[in-house]
Amino acid sequence: DTNSVQYQLLSLLARDHKNVFVVGDADQAIYGWRGADIRNQARLDSEFAIRTLPPAVPAVPLPHGAYESVQALQTAVQAIPLPPLPRSGGGRQLNLELNYRSRQGILDMAMRLLSPAYAADPSAQLRLVTPEATAEDALLELPDEQWVDAPSAAECVQLVQLEDGEHEAEYVVDEILRIRDAALAAHCSHTRAHTRA
Repeated sequence: DTNSVQYQLLSLLARDHKNVFVVGDADQAIYGWRGADIRNQARLDSEFAIRTLPPAVPAVPLPHGAYESVQALQTAVQAIPLPPLPRSGGGRQLNLELNYRSRQGILDMAMRLLSPAYAADPSAQLRLVTPEATAEDALLELPDEQWVDAPSAAECVQLVQLEDGEHEAEYVVDEILRIRDAALAAHCSHTRAHTRA
């Protein structure tokens, strides 16, 4: 999400030492309104010879105590099995596939929606996973507060196409009211004293 001037500044600052650290998302470009150009990621990969190197680093959460101190975090990060830098120069790309913000059902749906963009090279698409899904795959133990009962993607996500912003706003408000009313009704009938049975 950089514009042309920002990219040129980065390029000039790093011209001699070629030492840059960049975080970006190839599937997301939200700052187009301020001149951001998604092509800057390809320019960066080309100019600084950035390539994805096998083997991929597995998406595994950091240990529970990793955030207790700066020293603990440094130790945990140093233990990540990173592939070596190429001898020919250039840099490496690490895919950050572990997602702490969404449930697995939402991530699965997002990957399905984005998959047509990766038809030419499906291996280029990230495999987004939650710590819970990763822990289940790797049989890791997570603290109890990190476990979430995750509904399926069908329960979490609806893809709805509407005519315009006004119809979208009406739909969202109607859905919020429907869900609120359904939750309230379920809550009221949850107490045995409110039922006849």
